[in-house]
Amino acid sequence: MKNIIYISFLLIGYLSSGQNGILNDSILKPGIYLTIEQIVNNRPIPAPNLIFEKDTVHTMINWKNKDINIYHLKISWQQAEQTQKQGGILGFCDGKDIYLSSTFNRSDRNRSFYKVEKICHFLYYEGIDVIYINSRHAPFDHTRPYSQCIVDLSKKELNFNVNNSDFKKIISDKPKLLDGFKSEDNKSTVYKEYLQKYCYN
Repeated sequence: MKNIIYISFLLIGYLSSGQNGILNDSILKPGIYLTIEQIVNNRPIPAPNLIFEKDTVHTMINWKNKDINIYHLKISWQQAEQTQKQGGILGFCDGKDIYLSSTFNRSDRNRSFYKVEKICHFLYYEGIDVIYINSRHAPFDHTRPYSQCIVDLSKKELNFNVNNSDFKKIISDKPKLLDGFKSEDNKSTVYKEYLQKYCYN
């Protein structure tokens, strides 16, 4: 199932400075992100005529069937070359939601993006290693890497593939919560749950 999303902005040199930032602004600004600072400051680069295509991949995670929505950036080789020189596209915003990549191992033409969930001063999202060829994702198999990603907006830190050790550091300043996490049998399945407890309990 595919939907095509058109975003009309202009790809230009842009400063990422901002005053209020995403933690305080009530309205997300549309555009593309090349750096985590642009996300934190709610200052994406305007980028007209970029097209993002939504797709759904059926996969299995922790022995359970799951559908993951992925978003593919449809850009020319020339556009990809331009953004790669600036470090590559980390993500984009359509004015309503933020979508980020789970890896920097591919060119912008072959990279997939995922809708994030804002939990307090964190952005949480799940990603899988999907390869795009001629605007279509390659056949999926269950051996492709699955990752959970967390952005700490207050520290301007991005963890592409969070593991148990990484997550313990995130919640380490709440000892009781940390002890509860350590007692979990399948720790990788409760990152989001414990992130919510960390923020709201």
